[in-house]
Amino acid sequence: MTSSLDILNELRLRMNIDNWSVARQRTCIRIAQFLETPLAAARLDVLEQDMIAEANRRLNQLHLPALNAVTQQQWRADFGARTRPRDPNQAPLPPTQTHLLSDVLSHNEQNRGFQLYPRVGRNWGQTVTYLTFIPPDRFRENIRASRHWKDPLVPGGHGEFSHRIQWYLVTNNVPQPAEGWQSFYEWVGRIAHQIIQGGDDAGWAALGLWDALFDRNNHNAPNVNGPYNTNANTDFRSPENMQEYIINVMPDSLLKRFTAARQQKRDYILANDVRIQDYVAKKLHQRRYNQLTVPQQQIVDQLVADNYRAEGIVQP
Repeated sequence: MTSSLDILNELRLRMNIDNWSVARQRTCIRIAQFLETPLAAARLDVLEQDMIAEANRRLNQLHLPALNAVTQQQWRADFGARTRPRDPNQAPLPPTQTHLLSDVLSHNEQNRGFQLYPRVGRNWGQTVTYLTFIPPDRFRENIRASRHWKDPLVPGGHGEFSHRIQWYLVTNNVPQPAEGWQSFYEWVGRIAHQIIQGGDDAGWAALGLWDALFDRNNHNAPNVNGPYNTNANTDFRSPENMQEYIINVMPDSLLKRFTAARQQKRDYILANDVRIQDYVAKKLHQRRYNQLTVPQQQIVDQLVADNYRAEGIVQP
C-alpha cells in the first residue's frame, strides 16, 4: 500500500494541496489506499449481492419466486449472451432483468445525494451518457454538478460503468467525510493541475485530481493517458484495471457475465465506423444514421471524428 506521505507528495507535484483542508487530504488518502489494495476487489461481492437483492425485489413485486442457485445460473447465462446490440435472433430480456446494475448504482447515487435525471418506469434516476471523450474543463464541470455518467464508447477496456462502480465501492467502504460524499465529489471537480512538470504535454497539463484518484493508467500501459500509473489489476484507481479484474478474475457472477458481455457489445460497435455512427445517431436522435437529416449527420460525423466535444454529453 502506498504510504500517506507518498500519496500527498505525488499530488503535490501538480496541485497546490497545501491549500486543501486536512480533512480533504485525509479523504484523498483513504480513497487512494482503499482502491489501490485488493480490499476493493473483495468488496465487489457486496455489489453482486445488491444486484441479487434488486432482482428479488422485482420478482417479489410480480409474485414470482426469488432467485436460487439454478435461476441465478440462468440469469448469468442470459446476461452473458448479450454480446451484440439488439440481436434480432434473441428475444429481449424480461423487465426483471433489464437495467439491473444501472438501477443498483443509481439507487446508491441517489441515496448519497448525487444528481440523476428521472426516467419513466424506473425506480431510480439515470445518469448522462458520454458518447466521446469530453474536454477536461467540461468533464470537471459535470463533476461539479454532482453527476455521474456512463462511458459506452471509450476504447481500451475502460468499461461503461467503471467510474460508477468505483464510487459505489468508495461510498460504501471509505469513511464518509464530514461534508458528505456529494460535496466532496463536487470539490474534486474543482481541482485541476496547477503546476506543470517538465515533460508534461498539453494533455497531461489539463488533468486534475480526478485523474489521480479515479482515472489512472492501466497497469500494462504506463504514461499512456497521463502521469498516474498503477502496478496491478487489483488497483482500482484505474477503470481499465477494474474492468480487467471483473471480467478475468472475479468468480462467476451476474456482475461478471454482464460486464463481459457489455464489453464485447461495445467492442463490436467500436470495430466499425458505420456501427459507431448508428449508435451515436440513436442516442442523439433515436434513429439510425441513414435516417437523419444532413445537419444531424454532420453533428454525428463531428462527434465520431473529434473525440473532445461537449456535444457528446447526452442527457436522458
